[in-house]
Amino acid sequence: MLVEVKKLHGLTIHALDGEVGKVDKFLFEDEFWIIRYLIVNTGNWLLDHKVLISPLALGSIDWELQRRRWARTQAML
Repeated sequence: MLVEVKKLHGLTIHALDGEVGKVDKFLFEDEFWIIRYLIVNTGNWLLDHKVLISPLALGSIDWELQRRRWARTQAML
């Protein structure tokens, strides 16, 4: 399914234990223009903490609630 990047920006990422953060930016592969990583802001207004998450680790998008769920059921170590 093709989705515009602007629709993914700001999407909330949810894990099994609740909200992880919001999609802030994207890292693209320059040859094929494929999203390789999502940069997710996991901090709050005081602490700015960003992590890289592979799109392969994500599950389905809940467009009604504007959030994306983890595909994995176990924590990645």
